Amino acid sequence: LGWRRAYALRDDAFQFTECAREPGRPDETMIMIGIRLDDQGIPRSLDAEEATCYSYLPTEERSGLRFFVQGHFDLPVDRERLSPDSMWNRWILSKVPLQLSRWALDAFERIGVDRLALARGLLGVLPLASELSEPLFRQIALELPAAFRDVTLLPGLDGEVHLLEDTVQLPPDVAALFSDGPTFVTNGGPKAILDPTLPPRELEVALALGVESLSLTDVVEREIVMGPGGAL
Repeated sequence: LGWRRAYALRDDAFQFTECAREPGRPDETMIMIGIRLDDQGIPRSLDAEEATCYSYLPTEERSGLRFFVQGHFDLPVDRERLSPDSMWNRWILSKVPLQLSRWALDAFERIGVDRLALARGLLGVLPLASELSEPLFRQIALELPAAFRDVTLLPGLDGEVHLLEDTVQLPPDVAALFSDGPTFVTNGGPKAILDPTLPPRELEVALALGVESLSLTDVVEREIVMGPGGAL
């Protein structure tokens, strides 16, 4: 009977305004991102051998991305890779963080969605700059913090998901002190504690997105007031 795979898609039309394109070259394109979903609708990474860059047909580009991008890319004659020096290609890929965040905002609003599982799955799919093969693709990872500023993406110790600016990361032994009251207050207001059970890569993604990491010394020096049940 074969097999089926489900993908979440987000596609929008974009107009290129950076400069005049050469005659015969398009100046607008649909830009689509595709994220594989498991049977519960949770994001999962593409397999290593799967194409991640499509220009209507798959290319042989090994970007390091864990999802796919479709756009009307500039390609060399053999169509195996994206032209690395193309301003047009850089522009297309600069829209990927926006497309990812648009999809995430919609996904977290779905009725009945397991928001914690969705958050963990998405952290597993978002790219790290160190994993990406070329500067052309690394810009995606570097622009994610701004794109996800308003997305409740981070799983907290309290069992909820939170905004980047409302979340901090603590060492597991320090986070354990907050087990009965998984928030604390600083002069910047209440903060949620990032779930300390996140796998290492997902934790690295959260930190790359801009989550502040605090040590026990930081907690003490900032005179943090702990939630109910917490004690230093």
